[in-house]
Amino acid sequence: MRAESQMRSVCGLRPAVAPPEAFGRRRDTARLLVTRPDRDDEVAFTALPGLLDAGDVVVLNTSGTRRAAIDIDGTALTLHVSSRSPDGGWIVEFRSAGGRTPHRGPVPATLRVAGAEVSVTGPHNADLPTRLWRARTDADLIALLARHGRFVRYDYVSSETREHWYQNVYAGTPGSAEPVSAGRPFSRQVLFDLRQRGIEIAELVLHCGVSSQEAGEAPHEEYYAVPEQTIDVVLTARERGRRVVAIGTTVVRALETVARTSALSGWTSLLLGDDVRPKVVNAVLSGFHPPEASHLSLLAAFADASIIRRAYEAACAGAFHSHEFGDSHLLLADS
Repeated sequence: MRAESQMRSVCGLRPAVAPPEAFGRRRDTARLLVTRPDRDDEVAFTALPGLLDAGDVVVLNTSGTRRAAIDIDGTALTLHVSSRSPDGGWIVEFRSAGGRTPHRGPVPATLRVAGAEVSVTGPHNADLPTRLWRARTDADLIALLARHGRFVRYDYVSSETREHWYQNVYAGTPGSAEPVSAGRPFSRQVLFDLRQRGIEIAELVLHCGVSSQEAGEAPHEEYYAVPEQTIDVVLTARERGRRVVAIGTTVVRALETVARTSALSGWTSLLLGDDVRPKVVNAVLSGFHPPEASHLSLLAAFADASIIRRAYEAACAGAFHSHEFGDSHLLLADS
């Protein structure tokens, strides 16, 4: 049975409605499920440094979260501005009910946001009832979003939000339409503890778009840039038999794209799975996601689908929380 069909039986977790800070706790008080081939262990996120060894490398995506949701003038629709395309256009998502649900009906060929004209040039997936579209505009869309937009917020998140909730402590220039959430539980203390243990920390950038692909959707291009220094650190670790721990699937995509193309920057639509295995990454830390998300298929590149299913069953039994403000999952290939 292929991983994709096995993942359909994975249990769903309750989404976190807000981050720990909303309840007076530190962001690093998230829980961490550690999955090895033979078992799953529940620990505190602050235990992460003790799970790794000197010489291992932790790779962070420093992309910051930008405002990506904006109301469409004269309509009840909201536009989620996802990723810039290599041709200079944009991939966008139309939302209804105040941005809470995908809009799958007809969309206007031309629309206005904050007075600027945007042209819809066609669907991203021509053979599906699409939620993602391709669009173009002469306006500075990022500047408009910064002035008039808001952060993407889904209906499971509480109405009260704070801007710092959407940023990692090590975030750099905003460029992602949604939080790069795998790194969210990292505090400066956890980063310090990693370094004290002799674990190297490397950085890259991948600006992620909105949401995981739904069933049948083609991956859309996302911009990445990986410093030469990061590649050197990663390759040295692999040569010495150390772990390369990707903090999030975005880091996996960026590093594995470089491993396949040697291009240190550009756009990637690479998706790993049980039939496309990693070349350089051998451990991944991420959040928990719905069973239908492409995220689970990527995890199947690192472990048998039965192990992923077992881990999610343990997370369900332990009442772990999913999505951007939820708990964490560390998948280690070794025992």
